[in-house]
Amino acid sequence: MPGIAAGRVKIAQLAVDRRFAGQGLGTWLIWYTAALVHELRHRVGCRILSLDAKPDTATWYERHGFERNVLEQIDRENRARSEGRDPARLGISMRFDLHEAKR
Repeated sequence: MPGIAAGRVKIAQLAVDRRFAGQGLGTWLIWYTAALVHELRHRVGCRILSLDAKPDTATWYERHGFERNVLEQIDRENRARSEGRDPARLGISMRFDLHEAKR
């Protein structure tokens, strides 16, 4: 379920069962969520749809209009290192700007 925070909606735990992969369900979920947030964005003051992608799914999200959130990713990796965690295990911070999206 998306959560609204700080001008963005963050998608958490988006997945499609492998048995249904390749049928367009993931694409539909992303575009449905984007359309819903786009409708609400002026009332709730949000512009960005964000998520943390598994490394092997980042290019899929990029094909659907998401961009890597490079500066946030660097901050998260630095924070992980300072806490003794492996930054390679972090998800990749991604963002989709609803204002700039071409519809």
